[in-house]
Amino acid sequence: MRRILISCAAGCLACTTAFAAPADAGSVAFDATMNQLDKGGAALYYTNLQSGMEQIHAFLDSLEKLPATSAEDQMTPGQVVKLIRVFSRTLNLEALQALGSSIKKMPDGLTCYRSFLYTGNNALQGVLFDLAGRENRSLTLPALLPESTILAFETRLDFASVWNSFSKALAESSELPPEAKNVSANLETACRAAGVELVTLLKTLSGTWSLVVVAADPAVSPLPMLRLSVPDQNGALFKLLQEKGGLQLTAKGQGRYSVAGLPLPILPELVTGNGSLTIYSDARVEQVLKGGLIQSKTYGGYFAGMPEKSLGFFYLNINQQLWSLLLMQVQEPTLAALLQQVPPPVFAGFSTREKDGYASTTRSNLHVTPTVSNIAVLSSMLLPALEQARERARQIQKRQQQMQQQVPAAN
Repeated sequence: MRRILISCAAGCLACTTAFAAPADAGSVAFDATMNQLDKGGAALYYTNLQSGMEQIHAFLDSLEKLPATSAEDQMTPGQVVKLIRVFSRTLNLEALQALGSSIKKMPDGLTCYRSFLYTGNNALQGVLFDLAGRENRSLTLPALLPESTILAFETRLDFASVWNSFSKALAESSELPPEAKNVSANLETACRAAGVELVTLLKTLSGTWSLVVVAADPAVSPLPMLRLSVPDQNGALFKLLQEKGGLQLTAKGQGRYSVAGLPLPILPELVTGNGSLTIYSDARVEQVLKGGLIQSKTYGGYFAGMPEKSLGFFYLNINQQLWSLLLMQVQEPTLAALLQQVPPPVFAGFSTREKDGYASTTRSNLHVTPTVSNIAVLSSMLLPALEQARERARQIQKRQQQMQQQVPAAN
């Protein structure tokens, strides 16, 4: 069974790598994708995903006809393929029509990495888009970030919709055996037996997630400070932590608790209320969350072009001290020497839902350009694996035919 799954993965990757169709310059997908990318830079890439999907389906068709490799296999290749097809429909991979990306160094010295996933103007259903989101929203965290920010992100996740779509797709599938169709229901039952209502928990966890880590501030704290905010719409997460988290919570008033019993050199705090649960490594971090990063002359350029509404954003700034500590952990001499030439990296990016797809933009002080040799190396690794899988399939099929021919002779 493990070999079957490996063969599926290798085949799918090889098909999308080796059989991507050339761009049709007159197609709607090509024009729409190119309009979202930068021209005249270091790299410009486009692929027709529909052609790649056709190759994958052809590969799955051939794999579905293979017999079981041994009597010990719980699932035949045909059953595995059916499961893959159900997951593909559940994710709605067919909606992904084209993909493009570009890399261009901007006048301010930063490199802009753009990508666009073209889906057309259709209504997007499926787990993939439940998770990615379908509507741009106003973000609150970017305006609060100080220049000392090390890491930050904010996005919205809808776990409840993902679970509902996944469970419905399994239950309504006519291709799956009963044990596969009942996976989600059985998992809900197991969680309920452990005292956790899975559906309720996923619903309370659906909403805006955010994280910010700021560097140590001599005027506030000698240690870096962290704030993690997660949705808790109906208080189910806080109740779960109280009953089963094994935490020593001491009430401090107004929904604020100190957390003891953790193997940490700090005493974290937890704040609940207003539909969220916020965890602080040091609550004094709120004193420094007063903005300044986006307006900064040093780092403001990383946020150039960021819209008021988006699906989410992230920011990473590894300062020189932290970068040096990370380099000390690299044991391989060649890699260590290479990384010594790299400046402490800074990244800022955001993603948006456009009328015909999903766009993402990242600006960084690092300039990395993919080469054709990278693709050639990847293909040279995957194609032999695919050929080996096909050869093994032919051998199994031949052996099966020989066994079928021997049965009448024995009779």
